[in-house]
Amino acid sequence: MGDCGEYKKIKKYIKTKKRKNKLPTMSTIKNTSLLGQFSSKLDNKNRVFLPASFRKILGRHLIITRGYEGSLLIVSPQSWERLTADVTRHPLIFGPSRETARFLLGNASAIELDKQGRLLVPLYLQKYSRLKSGLETVFLGLGQHLELWEKNSWETYQKTLDSKISSISERLVNG
Repeated sequence: MGDCGEYKKIKKYIKTKKRKNKLPTMSTIKNTSLLGQFSSKLDNKNRVFLPASFRKILGRHLIITRGYEGSLLIVSPQSWERLTADVTRHPLIFGPSRETARFLLGNASAIELDKQGRLLVPLYLQKYSRLKSGLETVFLGLGQHLELWEKNSWETYQKTLDSKISSISERLVNG
């Protein structure tokens, strides 16, 4: 018979590997991914309350910039570094790279949540996203980033998205 100690080491190694490659649980996903929709309101001082579940993942220091389709994009500093690297990966002489950098990086602001968990939305971003004091807003958790929408704009866009999602998904899968 072989060395019993060696057998135990191999068995322990296999158990450890299985544990490391385990699928994430709902609690793990919930604590590391930004998921779901939450409503809030822009107050008269241009602040909006960020839900606690999002604050827990993102922290107090955030980057906010223009997003697509009239939304605002909100990310942690770590996600911002990855986004910046992706945007600036192409040479400056490449037109789409410059335009994307202008759109995302040129419109960005570093913000800090106040003690109540509110973020101040810069006026130029309010104008872009049609956010106005007293109006409902919607936060969308999209994995590693958030989108902030004016509620009516989101509902209108969501109807369009709902009607096209099958063909969009097929194009994405088929390249």
